[in-house]
Amino acid sequence: MKKPSQNMPVARHCAFRSQVMLELAKLRARRVQFRAMHAQDILQGALGLSETDRADLALRLLESLSPKDERSDAEWVSEIERRARRVLAGESKGSSWDDARSRIEAALSKK
Repeated sequence: MKKPSQNMPVARHCAFRSQVMLELAKLRARRVQFRAMHAQDILQGALGLSETDRADLALRLLESLSPKDERSDAEWVSEIERRARRVLAGESKGSSWDDARSRIEAALSKK
């Protein structure tokens, strides 16, 4: 699967996102079972998995750390399209990663 470019039209980006969501749904359907092991043993076992199984495991671990987002996929697609249109129209230049990370860290430190 190709990564989207920054110049990708909104419709193609949405199609790409739909493809990614389909792949994630497939990954969620697969189950990885581990016996009770120490963290290092689990890590070593995980590193020996196929790329698909590692991605599934990583997704499950990340989901266990963050609160469930109540927004639907359709709402996220609308938000992405809205933001992309603003950038393409020159109404928004976005933020640097350093600025975004600082805002995220500040928001997390308040919790």
